[in-house]
Amino acid sequence: MMRAAPLPEDLLALLPRRSDEGPRVWLVGGAVRDWLLERPILDLDFAVEGDALALARSVADGLQADYYPLDPSRNTGRVLVQDSDTGKRIYDFAGLRGPDILTDLRDRDFTINAMAVDPFDLGRLIDPTGGLRDLKEKRLRACSDSAFLSDPLRVLRAVRLSQMLELRMEAETITSLKAATHLIESVSPERVRDELMRIFGLAEPSGALRLMLHLNLWEAVFPELPARTDGAAVETALRTLGHAAEILAVLDPVHDEERAADAILGSLVWRLGRYRQAIYENLNAEVAPDRARRPLLFLAGLFHLVGCSSIGPNGPAMPCPAEARMKLAAQRLRLSRRESRFLLRVLSAMHELRRIEDISPLVVYRYFNQAPDAGVGTVLLDLASQLAKQPGPPSGEDWEAALAKSRTLLEAAFERREELINPPSLVDGTKLISSLGLRPGPEIGRLLERIREAQVEGLIQTEEQALEWTRRWIQAGR
Repeated sequence: MMRAAPLPEDLLALLPRRSDEGPRVWLVGGAVRDWLLERPILDLDFAVEGDALALARSVADGLQADYYPLDPSRNTGRVLVQDSDTGKRIYDFAGLRGPDILTDLRDRDFTINAMAVDPFDLGRLIDPTGGLRDLKEKRLRACSDSAFLSDPLRVLRAVRLSQMLELRMEAETITSLKAATHLIESVSPERVRDELMRIFGLAEPSGALRLMLHLNLWEAVFPELPARTDGAAVETALRTLGHAAEILAVLDPVHDEERAADAILGSLVWRLGRYRQAIYENLNAEVAPDRARRPLLFLAGLFHLVGCSSIGPNGPAMPCPAEARMKLAAQRLRLSRRESRFLLRVLSAMHELRRIEDISPLVVYRYFNQAPDAGVGTVLLDLASQLAKQPGPPSGEDWEAALAKSRTLLEAAFERREELINPPSLVDGTKLISSLGLRPGPEIGRLLERIREAQVEGLIQTEEQALEWTRRWIQAGR
C-alpha cells in the first residue's frame, strides 16, 4: 500500500489549518481507505469539530460550487463540484460523532472505514480500530458488536464492500450481521434502494447476491423473490448475471486481451467489439440522478429470471407475473416513474427477444420502439442467458446464431438508427387528412405508424408513395 495522494489544491486552500481559527477538520472514511489502496476516488468525506454546515457553505462559495444541507439535524452538508474532466466531485462535511475524532471513528461501521488523516499531513494516520492492518490482511471487521444494530443498512454495506474490495468477512462480524438481518425492514426504503443500486452497480453483482443468499439476507432484501420457492431459478439468474458482467467487462472501452482470449468471449468481441464505446455510453446514461441504466438492467434481469412463484398464505406456490413483482419492488424501493418504466421495458424486451427467430427490418423497428432505452442492454442480457442455459459452453451453432442476432440489433441501434428505428417522417397527420379525406382521430396515429413500418420495410420512400400506399391500404380494408 502506498501513501495517499494529496487532495486538490483548490480544496486545500479553503480548509482551515490546525493553527487557524475555525474548526478542526479530518479526511475520514472511504476516502482514506481508497487512497491507501490507490483506488480512484471523487468523493471526499470530512469530519469537522464545530460547525460543519458553515464550513461546507464556505467551501462551496470558494469553489463556486453547489451546497446542500444534507442533514442539518446532524450537522452535515454537501458540496457538489462540476468538473469537466471527472463529471462531478462530492465533498461531504459532517460534525463529529462524539467529543473527539477517536470517538467518532470508533462509532463507524467497519475498521477499514474508521481511519482519518489531517488534510495537510496525509502521512499521519489516525487508526484507533486497526483498520490499516485489516486492509492489508484483506479482512472486513465491524468496529463494534453493535455496529449493525445501530444502523441495519450496514448489513448490505458489508456485502458490497466485501465484494468490491475482495475482503474476507470476519466470523464475529458475520454473527453480528445475521443477528441484525431482520432489522433491514426498519431502514428507510430510499437508503435501502441506494445501497442496492451500488451493489447492482458492482463490476460483478452476482457475487454479492450469492453472499446475500449465504448470509440469509435474500428474503429481507427481495421480499418479492423468496429464494426458497425456486432455488434452481435463482441459480440460473445468478449464472446469467455473472455472464452479463463478463460480457460487459470484455466489451469495456479499455480492451482486456486476457479476457478476450477465451474462445466464447473472443468470438463475442470479434462480432460486437466495434460497439464497445457506444454500449458503455448507453448503459451509463442516467435514468434518475446518480442512477444509471446498468444497475437497473441487472435488477430487472434478476426479476425476469428468478421465476413467477411465491409463497401463498397456506404454503403452496401461487402464480405471480414477473411484471407484477417488479412493480411491487419498484414501489417499495421508491424508484422514480422513469426507472419503473425502464425496468418493465427490460422485462418486456427479454420476453420479445426469446420469441424472435428471424430478424427482419420490421422486427428490429418494433423491438426498439417498444424498448427505446432498454433495447441495447437487454440484447446483452439475452446473450448472457444463452451462456447460462447449461453448465458448459454453448454449441458453436447456437452461439453463432445468438451473436448474429445481437449484431443485427446493435448495428441497427448504433449505425442504422435513422434507417431502421427512427426514419424521417414522409407524411404527417394533417397531410393524410387533407389528401385522403380522412377524419381526425386515433386512426390517424395508427396509419402513421403503419406508414413508418412500410418505410422501414423499404416499400415506400417518398411522400407521394406514402399517400398512395395508404390509399390502397384503406381500400383493402386493413
